[in-house]
Amino acid sequence: MKNIFILCLLICQSILTAQSTESYPLLAEKARIAYSKGEHRKALKTYTKAFQLDKGEYIDMLRAAISAHVLTKYEISNRLFIHLFQIAPLETTVIFLDAPEFGEWHNEPLGVRIMGRAAYALGPSQNGQVSGRRHLINQMYVNQTDLYISLVEIARQSMLSKTYKRALNYYEKVLAMSQNNNLSKLRAAACAFQLGNFPMAEKYLEEGFADWPAGAIAMIRFHPEFTHSLENDKFAGLIGSQIEKHFPGFDASLAREIDQLWDLFLIGRRPKTSSAETLVEYEYHLSFSNEIPLGDKDSLRRVLSQKVENILDRVGVPPRELVADREFIFLTILNGVRPELLDQYWEELRSAFLIRKTPFFLPFTYDYCRYKARQKQRFGTRISYPDTRSEYGLNFWPVEDPEHLDERRLKLGLKPMAEAYEGHNLLFNLEAQKQVIVLPDSPMSKNDQNRFRRSLLSGYPGMRQ
Repeated sequence: MKNIFILCLLICQSILTAQSTESYPLLAEKARIAYSKGEHRKALKTYTKAFQLDKGEYIDMLRAAISAHVLTKYEISNRLFIHLFQIAPLETTVIFLDAPEFGEWHNEPLGVRIMGRAAYALGPSQNGQVSGRRHLINQMYVNQTDLYISLVEIARQSMLSKTYKRALNYYEKVLAMSQNNNLSKLRAAACAFQLGNFPMAEKYLEEGFADWPAGAIAMIRFHPEFTHSLENDKFAGLIGSQIEKHFPGFDASLAREIDQLWDLFLIGRRPKTSSAETLVEYEYHLSFSNEIPLGDKDSLRRVLSQKVENILDRVGVPPRELVADREFIFLTILNGVRPELLDQYWEELRSAFLIRKTPFFLPFTYDYCRYKARQKQRFGTRISYPDTRSEYGLNFWPVEDPEHLDERRLKLGLKPMAEAYEGHNLLFNLEAQKQVIVLPDSPMSKNDQNRFRRSLLSGYPGMRQ
């Protein structure tokens, strides 16, 4: 009896031992050792067993993918890489860049492809192609563009998750590659501040504001990763010091007034909905919000024009030293006003655009305002896009006094029509423009085709007449 009991204990022990040897941690460790010795066949085989027991650690899957690549089992390798960058692009990229064991692959073709996947998965657009960026230097594949994109995005996502130490580490790598990234300098400043490194924070803020201070303010105001830092009075004070340094006459109340106008302008760009809906329903708690039905864009344009006119009467076109980054916001808001207001302040606006070395913006803005008001344009900058382009082609919106169009354009520094649109397969049809009398209610309306023959307004080659 005693012998049978001992035999049962031995059997149970052997079963437990067998189970323990088949656990994921033990198999993964065996595979890691094999991988470190260059025994990739053994490593891949062991990892395969391990992944059957558990879903697998990211670093283990990365090692398995590299082993598969070395063994020319490209299908397995690609499947593992695709899976990794689908479920954990940030973690995978960080591991590949930071773990010393993968350093030997960074400048190899495999490393180039890995960083290509990383840039595609992490990049802000995510819909662009990353191929075509690789080049061969000294017989070594390098991919600085993909690496740079990946570093920036790792740093940004780390900052958003408030992992400031890792974020700052990666921003320093970014700035070591290129100093021409003010946004990265500003983000590095915020990270350094959160880590208590105030001298480094001030240094990066100085550098971030040096080249384009108005742009620096805009970046900090509109990028959400700065929100947490700006809640700290000391960091907000550092930003305030930079504003005082670069814009000694800064008018905070005027800047806030322009911010309100910007909100109103953006509402005017929303798709038209029921006229019963009001601006309050979009949580724009402005003093005039309950006075304008959302569907009534004409009323909204009148209110916006009146408030823009009040600013023009008080300070003219707000200069940069008064409103910093709101300078260009104000000029953009002009796209939403009545064209009569631009006529009233034409010379002052023209001077302001000349000072900013953007004289061509004014005719574009003016024609757009007339276009939205269903008036003929004056400088030939508006091109209408009908619902059915294949049928009507690409056309100029009707022009006021088309015979003297080039004269008006030359006065504002614009090229004559024939020269301006050369190479665009678009010819200005003067005779057709002279025949247009009645404009459609909407440039997209098919009900107006008989009154407004868009196909006559340009000589677009190959256009179906």
